[in-house]
Order: sequence, then C-alpha cells, then structure tokens
Amino acid sequence: MNRAEYKLNIIAYANKPYYKFILPFLFFGLKNNPESHFEIVLSDVDFFIENNAEGIEVLKAHFGDRFFFAADKHANRSVSPNTRRFLHAPTVTSEWVYFGDIDIFIMEDVYSYHTALIEEHGFPFSNMIRNPEAPKPRLTGLHFVRFEDYFPITFASDLDLATENDEHVLYLIMKEKGLMVPGDFRIRPELGIHASLSRDPLGRFNLGPTLVFESSGVPGWNGIDEYQEVYSDTIKSKAFLTLHPHFDIDAKLILLVVESIITDKFSAIEDFANRNIVNKAIFCDSFDLLSAEFAESVRADMNQNNIHRAISKCRAALTLWPQFDQAKIELFFIFLENENLASARSLFEKIVSDPISHNMFKNDPRSTKIAAPFR
Repeated sequence: MNRAEYKLNIIAYANKPYYKFILPFLFFGLKNNPESHFEIVLSDVDFFIENNAEGIEVLKAHFGDRFFFAADKHANRSVSPNTRRFLHAPTVTSEWVYFGDIDIFIMEDVYSYHTALIEEHGFPFSNMIRNPEAPKPRLTGLHFVRFEDYFPITFASDLDLATENDEHVLYLIMKEKGLMVPGDFRIRPELGIHASLSRDPLGRFNLGPTLVFESSGVPGWNGIDEYQEVYSDTIKSKAFLTLHPHFDIDAKLILLVVESIITDKFSAIEDFANRNIVNKAIFCDSFDLLSAEFAESVRADMNQNNIHRAISKCRAALTLWPQFDQAKIELFFIFLENENLASARSLFEKIVSDPISHNMFKNDPRSTKIAAPFR
C-alpha cells in the first residue's frame, strides 16, 4: 500500500513496562481497523524487536506492512513519557492521525467512528476538554485529528515538557493551531477494552498513583461488557490462536482476566490465586485463623454495628485461607442481613458447592430462619 493511501495512522507510545501490551494492541487494532496504519513509538526499538521477532512475523503474515515500530526521538530529552506520543513525527503520511493508549485493545473502526462524529457536530477534531474551567485545561489523551491540522507541531517554547501534564500540552498544541472543541462537549469514546494496570479490573479499589486508598466509586476495566461478543469471537480466530503463544506472559494474564470477566469466571481465578499464589506467610504473625473465637469476634462487630470491620475480618481470612468455611458462612450472613443479595448469592454458591461447608451451613441455627433460595 502506498504511503499516501492511508486514511488513518494510529500512534501509541510504549516504554519497557508497557511492552507487554504491544502485540495484543496491534492484533486487535489491525483486525478491527482494516484500512489503518499503526505506529508504535518505542523507548528501545531494537530491544523490543529482538525479543518479539517471532510474534512480529506472525503479525506481518496476517496484516502485512500496516504497522511500524518507530524510535523515540525524545528518549534523551527531558520530556515526560506520556507527552512523547504527542510530539512524534509519523513515518507515514495519512489523512487523519489518532493518538491512542497502548493499554486499550481497540474493538471498533476508529476512522469510521470519529469521522462520523466530526461530521455530525462540525468540529475540527474529535476529543473533549477534560476540565474546561481549570487554569490549565486538558484535552483527553485519545485524540483524532487531520494530519495537516496537527503537523508540524508548535507550542510555547518555554514550556517545561518534563513536568507539564501531557494532556495540557496537547491542549496547547491545538490552541496554537486555532482549533478547539466546545467546553461542554462530552463525547470521548475509548472504542475498546481498557486494561489499565492502575485499576482493579472490577473497579473494587484504586491502585493508581494517589496517596489515598479508595474502595468505592473507582472505574474498572472499561469496555468489557460493551465488547464482550467481539472479544469472544476474536480470541477464537485462527489468527489470534497463532499469535497468542508469542504474547508476553503478563499479556496472557491480562487477557485471561478479560476473558474470565466475560465468562463470569473471575472469582475462579481469584480463588485459585488466593489458594496457590498469594504468599500468606507474611500475615501469619498478625492474623490467627485457627482462633476458636473468630465467629464470636465477627458477630461482636456486627452487634456493635461495625459492619465494615466484620466484613474486613472475613475477607482477610478468606484471602489467607480460602477453605476457611466458617469465614464464608459469617460473610454470607453479613451480606444477607445487609441486603447485599448479589454478593450473598455468589458466596452461597461457593458454600453449597463444597460438602464440608454446605454441611456446616445446614447445621448453623441461622440457616433455618432464612427463605429460599438461601437454604
């Protein structure tokens, strides 16, 4: 394909901690964007190619020359890694450019979606201002724009690219061009599954760089529900099965997590990890799982209306010892008493699936007082 014939060039940046994402990112992106080119900017091109040569050859066999690994020309400069993709001069020309995230597995045709959005609203590019009223407004990192409207790049020469927020830099680049979207425009789709390593897959807690541990109201891995059918069909394809053995082990685990959520098997992975992988020895001095007073302690917390502490004790016990049947039973009754029926139902299925825990449950006087189906 001639360089000038590309409708869209999709650019993403990766340093070594994110090399694990590159092969699956390219596979899903190339498969779902048949008329687009992909350009991955790398902190060390030779290292990546040398360690992924076989996987790259498989990609070439299926997708030809529609992808390229470019050297990071800012590697030796004081430029934030997050900003570097926005400063990269592409190796191919195209009508449009899209700056994406390497940890989003693209499931839709980016060109078709964003050109339709631009045509519908009459905007110069497709993105949104994350915080329009802030002193330093930021466009989001997923940016779809005409090649000629973005390159060559210009912005204030005194800007500190080492410390300035990457999304604010992008905002300044577009502002310098005299192009912007309205502040009240709020459409900015990810168009894929966002396997963010700073988030818990189910959104149960925050793993990000904040100094506060959050356990509610945080996002999970977006897009799994929306694209579960596309994803499930794709991983069964011959092309995927051919490439999968060449994925980094971390990438295989990430994709397994996605698949487990789609198939409602996430708890099985969690149980396996708790049983066989988590190092429980580090907790032994601080948590006596064999204490005969465990149930008494949990029920005392409940009587004092300290539900959070009771739940925490049970969860800690089950993390360290998944076979601790009494902890399962206590946690079930906590959920039931507080009308958390979804969690109660999930735990009940685990209890009745094991003869020992099921027998303990049936012999618990509290079980005779509850209605079906929890009996």
